[in-house]
Amino acid sequence: MQDAKGNRSWHTSLEPNQCSYFGEICTYRGVEINPSRRGVRSTRNPALYHSKLKSGIRREQLVTPAINAAYKLIPDEMLVSDKEIVLSQSVDHQIENLNMDELNDFLSRITAEKERRGANA
Repeated sequence: MQDAKGNRSWHTSLEPNQCSYFGEICTYRGVEINPSRRGVRSTRNPALYHSKLKSGIRREQLVTPAINAAYKLIPDEMLVSDKEIVLSQSVDHQIENLNMDELNDFLSRITAEKERRGANA
């Protein structure tokens, strides 16, 4: 699940293995290890950012110290995943369009799944 703390600014570079637009500010996280960081931890050397690909130069996410500090101020319980919002809106829309028989079938399936998961917990 990607949360709001994971949404950063993707950018490319004109030259491989360096950042043409943001310089060292782009790659500072390559030398800073943060044990509380979720997902794949970046321990790359700054020279490994914006690597050369057959299709061009790899994009990177801009994570400045100021952006990092600002995101740390947001409590985790206040974050909402973009995927959860889209899924929730999609499910809500689909449920609104079900007739009564379809709603009852859907409810039965949800109840059965809850019981199955409860038994496996």
